[in-house]
Amino acid sequence: MTFDEGSEASYTQLIDRLTAVDLLHVDDVGAEKTSEWVLEQLYAIVNARYEEERSVVITTNITDPEELVEQIGVRTVSRLQEMCVLLPLGGEDRRPVPFEVA
Repeated sequence: MTFDEGSEASYTQLIDRLTAVDLLHVDDVGAEKTSEWVLEQLYAIVNARYEEERSVVITTNITDPEELVEQIGVRTVSRLQEMCVLLPLGGEDRRPVPFEVA
């Protein structure tokens, strides 16, 4: 919506806000459909937070580092490895089982 005419906030303002908050949590990384543009934006946000030494929490169901590289790119994974501590969490999926459609 930031690209819509008359939008209350510009795209640049949104990116600035994402890079400026004290703690940014990006949930379910790797589940999204990616494009070159999406990957560029993710890297720009991660890199800006890296350069400004701001915290970020990334959650993903991807456990294989190479698969994560395939999904979000080597530059972004490299930055995240430099700035984050890997904390594997295990256990059963606690989300409700989807209902069946008749």
